Amino acid sequence: MAPPEIEIKKLKITAIQAIVIAMITGIFGFAGSYIQLLMANPVKTEELVPEVNSAIGRQLPIGTIVASMLPAKDFSELAGDDGSFDPVASYWVPADGRLVAGSKYAQKIKSNIPDLRGIFLRGLNHSEAGSFRNDDFADPDNTRTAGSYQGDAMEKHSHKYDGYSRSHRAGGGSDNESVPRSGTQKSSTPSGSSTETRPVNAAVYYYIKIN
Repeated sequence: MAPPEIEIKKLKITAIQAIVIAMITGIFGFAGSYIQLLMANPVKTEELVPEVNSAIGRQLPIGTIVASMLPAKDFSELAGDDGSFDPVASYWVPADGRLVAGSKYAQKIKSNIPDLRGIFLRGLNHSEAGSFRNDDFADPDNTRTAGSYQGDAMEKHSHKYDGYSRSHRAGGGSDNESVPRSGTQKSSTPSGSSTETRPVNAAVYYYIKIN
């Protein structure tokens, strides 16, 4: 028995179809070559860190303050800056009171950034107009603005102590009268372990976004 005849139809395509097929083939071929190149020369993760951090950091609004364990040059490099701390070009600078004229921070707020070296941050009593804190945790100075400084203070208080007196005959009479002991007042020896009063803390670097 003779095998059945199989009819092979010729595939007919137009010139435009041929061009489209060629383009698709070329695109996939280029993509494949690029993937092979990346596999042969992989990008190190640490090389992407500055670009990623810079892209994220640039989305933060000016005036943002961050605490970091990194010294200035290292922070600048990883934040995507070049370490020059240029007021016009840099995104982040150390919060050390420097002049940043020409920056977006200067245009929006003022030309000098706050000097946060050695001090703590404290939230203002108000978060927006008409929203004030007025409980025991509120700052007694309700007129402060962002960046303003507040000096050392100790809350008013009193201590109980035993008073001293002596007895004597007043005006030659027979009654005794107690009067305060006279003489020079003396001070006790200073006590304590430091020249300041402070809570437990950890040291950090503060940086502020200016562009």
